[in-house]
Amino acid sequence: DAIRKIFKKYVDQLTDLKKQGYNITLTHLIPVEDESGKKPGTGKYLGKNFFGSQAERLEYVEHFNSLIEEAAELLDLKVARWYNLDYDNGLSLDDMESRQSVHIRPSSYMYASKLINN
Repeated sequence: DAIRKIFKKYVDQLTDLKKQGYNITLTHLIPVEDESGKKPGTGKYLGKNFFGSQAERLEYVEHFNSLIEEAAELLDLKVARWYNLDYDNGLSLDDMESRQSVHIRPSSYMYASKLINN
């Protein structure tokens, strides 16, 4: 329910931006991260490495991404999807910058081949 409420505000903002003539592309959330890596203090939420279980976070990401699809259809917007990442099993440590990072490595970026080659 909280996700839907927040998303309603997001869609209202997107609608306003579209009316102003902005070219908008929505982006799916990235998959949840591997839990085995050590997280730095700056990557923690309320002192914990993760909010909720991995299964819950996978469900939240899937739900939010389905809302992205609905909004894109409703507002006639494009959606950028992370086809190169594994949504079923989450991000592997190979996708992360280092074992202690909360960031994905550039080689796992959505347009990695364009960015790295250019």
